[in-house]
Order: sequence, then structure tokens, then C-alpha cells
Amino acid sequence: MKKLLLLLSLFTLNINCAELPRMNLIDAVRQNNIDEVQSYIAAKADLNARDNIGWTALMWATYCGHENMVKLLIDAKANLNIKTKILKP
Repeated sequence: MKKLLLLLSLFTLNINCAELPRMNLIDAVRQNNIDEVQSYIAAKADLNARDNIGWTALMWATYCGHENMVKLLIDAKANLNIKTKILKP
């Protein structure tokens, strides 16, 4: 039930990516924390892992408008061809 409410709230709220709590690679991407993302890359984290709504770090970087993060993830070989069923959080 909590996941459903979260998912529904993502469709109705204007998300401020910088205000979301940071706990993993995707969270670090949403907060545009280049240093932390670089440490995940150096540790060979799965750049194509999906969150609970099916989005990857690259999808979030693009959505949040973090151009430097998008470039960093692409340079680190994040998959550009992954698709998701949800078009917008």
C-alpha cells in the first residue's frame, strides 16, 4: 500500500530532485552528487540497476536535468537502450 501511495504521489507532485534523501547510486544521481556517483562507478556499481518504479540512474539524471551527471554516466558505459513502462515519475 505504501508503495502504491508513493507511486501515485510521484505522478501528482512536482518532484524537487535535490530534496530526496540519498541512500544509493540513484539517490546520489537525483541529488547531483558527482563525487558520490564517481565512488559508485569506481566500486563497479550496477549503473543499470532500476529503482522501485523501474528507472535507472541515467533516466533520473536526465529527468532532473543534471547534464554533467548524464555525461558521467554515459562515459561510464550506462546502457542507453534501457526502456521503462513508466514515462514520467
